[in-house]
Amino acid sequence: MSTKTKVKPKKAASKAKRPAAKKSAPKSKPKTAKSGAATARNALAAPEVAVVGGGLAGMTAALKLLQAGFKVTLFERYDRLGGNTSSQAVNGVEHDVYPHMFCDWYANFWSLFEQDLGLKREDHFVAHPGSMMLAPGSDDYVNMLNPTSLEAVVANMKSGSMSPAELVLLGYSGVDLAAQGFDSDGLNQMEKLDVNGFLYSRGYATEAVAEMQNYLLTLVWSIDSAKTSARTYGNFLQHSLRFPDHSPFDWLLKNSLNAGLVEPLRAKLEELGCSIRTNADVQSVRLDDDQRPMLRWQADGAKRTSAKTFDFGVLAVPSAVLADIVMCRKAGIGGKRIIDCEPELANLRRLSSAAIPVLDLYLKEKLDDFPIDSIGLAGSNYGLTALDISQLWPAELFDGKSALIIAASDGDAIPSENPHEAAMLMLAELARFYPQFEGVKHWGDPDSIIDWDKSHMRLNLDYKLFLDDTGSWSWRPRASYPEGLPRLTFAGDLCRTDVEMATMEGAVQSGTLAAAAVQAQDAAQTGKARGNPIEDVPHRLYSPTTFRAAKLLLLPAAYAAYSLVALKRYRAAKASGGDHAGEALATLIEDLALVPPKAATELGQGAYSFYRSLVDRDEEDPGDEKIGLSAAALMVLGEIADYAASQVGGEKRAAPETAAGQAFEGVLGQIAGIAGRAYGTMRAAADQSCSTKRRWRVKR
Repeated sequence: MSTKTKVKPKKAASKAKRPAAKKSAPKSKPKTAKSGAATARNALAAPEVAVVGGGLAGMTAALKLLQAGFKVTLFERYDRLGGNTSSQAVNGVEHDVYPHMFCDWYANFWSLFEQDLGLKREDHFVAHPGSMMLAPGSDDYVNMLNPTSLEAVVANMKSGSMSPAELVLLGYSGVDLAAQGFDSDGLNQMEKLDVNGFLYSRGYATEAVAEMQNYLLTLVWSIDSAKTSARTYGNFLQHSLRFPDHSPFDWLLKNSLNAGLVEPLRAKLEELGCSIRTNADVQSVRLDDDQRPMLRWQADGAKRTSAKTFDFGVLAVPSAVLADIVMCRKAGIGGKRIIDCEPELANLRRLSSAAIPVLDLYLKEKLDDFPIDSIGLAGSNYGLTALDISQLWPAELFDGKSALIIAASDGDAIPSENPHEAAMLMLAELARFYPQFEGVKHWGDPDSIIDWDKSHMRLNLDYKLFLDDTGSWSWRPRASYPEGLPRLTFAGDLCRTDVEMATMEGAVQSGTLAAAAVQAQDAAQTGKARGNPIEDVPHRLYSPTTFRAAKLLLLPAAYAAYSLVALKRYRAAKASGGDHAGEALATLIEDLALVPPKAATELGQGAYSFYRSLVDRDEEDPGDEKIGLSAAALMVLGEIADYAASQVGGEKRAAPETAAGQAFEGVLGQIAGIAGRAYGTMRAAADQSCSTKRRWRVKR
């Protein structure tokens, strides 16, 4: 993770020689005084910053810099701001480039939305406790809740998505990943491990658990578990495992991304004096002798390029575009290449990205009983998801009819690069789950339930999403390189932040860190910081010691669950006469016999990791507030007591038939309620004393 460096202010540059005054000029002294005043004014003038890329990261960086008193010009190659969070207007209908989830723990995003834009979350978003899955040919949705309460955990165990034993193993695998102490720099070769490889190395893993992890990763981040960095996914789980705070899974925007997010941001930027240049394709960025960025761009319709040198620059563009800019292979352009000043950035060419095809289907009728939640179509080709925006966006946009966003998380599997052909393949797959779409013959088929004039298909080849594949952490750019690039910073969800997975939160945090680096670099030049300090919002998560303790605590339950799964497999194989058919290196009966030594080995390794974290106290991944072990224990105990109160003596359970039973449950419920309130008070006190606040720092 990158850290912030206190850059020592450089000595003031020597004054430039003034031209010798002519002998015949009697007013040389007044002119000199005026020149001195002008110099003083120039010293106070706001530095000009070029922000290249009008996506969420670029807009965040521009906003933070404007608030600190910088003069900002924002360049965006397309006609609208937003990047991967933008919308496109087609035939008067807004179509989001991508459907996005806004998790409850996105501290920097919600600070931007609520504090900087002054908007209320509840007015513009709808909270959703989880997500749904639908199997082909089934009418029953499987509802998976965010496991941030005991009620949600119990409901998930009853959901039928997997057997209860395998759900225990799935949850344990998440805790195990979060507890793993991966190399913080990502340079150790043996720790360049993918999620699938990590699971294969664990004694408790099953094929069903591996398949579910792969399904979740493909569905949300469009990357196979055999490619996803285990370190990065573990970091994401550290931020998202927030039991027991009862938080929802995510929040869904009640409008298009353009209307609900991008336009409020643009209005705020313009209010603060930002110069916004859309349809401006930045073709090169080089550095002058003072390391100032020299931009050359081509405006839409212009025959010639424009050029200007800025005091500072922020590059907030996708990885492939950023690699082209830092390499700058164009000949005949003055200035130094970025890559020559910071050769490490050549690794940008190693980073990967993928496009997710999205089909917006506006219908001629309303689909009855269609959920408002995001729906994963389990077992579908192309990794399809569905969302009915007619239940979220303003009702007047739909005239009482349904409108579905269908995204293909595994877009590479679609055997066509023609938009309408790809759309028909996605529709054929959708019909396996929703018979209403059967028999659609071609794009524009008038006999279907689709309103083709409003519907739209895009392959999103110009809006690729960054992929967190194995080994990518060590290649991703930091926010700044003060030694080699003292006037240039970097932003975007491909950059290093303390949220490693590519998310909306990562984009906002990276923009904040890039702006903070510009502020620090300006202070190094002038000797004084400009404006209020630009700081990211720390996340609140459990310490590594706490995760390792949780792993140890859950380990017996995990291996008991694994034993049940192994026994079930053995009995099934025995019934079919094939108990010799083994998995991996052991037959089924041998696999069951190996449970005790595997559990003992993992117990020993886990206990040692826990001991080392207690001794070293090295939980200082910067940028976050850590919840200590004792505070976490009180939080969990308080949740158990509250749950017992609600289940035993509360309204969620039918009253016993006998008076004795009623009295018993009433007394037990009161005791549990009192215990819960006591634990809540102790939890708050421990929270205050045990959590440590860390500030983000940028590495040298």
